[in-house]
Amino acid sequence: MNTTLNPELREQLLVALTNQWASMAEAMDEGDFTPEDFYAIQQTQSDASLISESGCNTDDELNQFINDWFYSGFWIAP
Repeated sequence: MNTTLNPELREQLLVALTNQWASMAEAMDEGDFTPEDFYAIQQTQSDASLISESGCNTDDELNQFINDWFYSGFWIAP
């Protein structure tokens, strides 16, 4: 199985992951942000922010995190 993420799939997974985080934060009643608001904020930030929020230290670790998350089935399509 090819586990290399192409740029388009990586972007789609980042959107889905960001939406998942936003939905989880919203479910915890931590604010009035919608997933779309949260993603709009994230668009202005670099991958460094996503790396930090995911607990990863590098872009490669973030790619592996996204890959593992995608193949775990624990995600919701945007």
